[in-house]
Amino acid sequence: MPKQIGFGRYEENFPGADISTEELEFLRALERYQRRYDRRYPSWREVLSILRSLGYRKVSDKSQPSQASG
Repeated sequence: MPKQIGFGRYEENFPGADISTEELEFLRALERYQRRYDRRYPSWREVLSILRSLGYRKVSDKSQPSQASG
């Protein structure tokens, strides 16, 4: 029987893929969410929620000048 790609085991499904520690943490959090809520394809809002649960937040980019309305 051929191996099916499922929710997890990313390192086995894509051998040789260079996945960083942060990427793997996100993939595992996404997998946990999918299993917990039985959501094979979470919405972008749900993905944003997962990212926030991992501590990611939007920060302002100080290298770009702010646009003044004029």
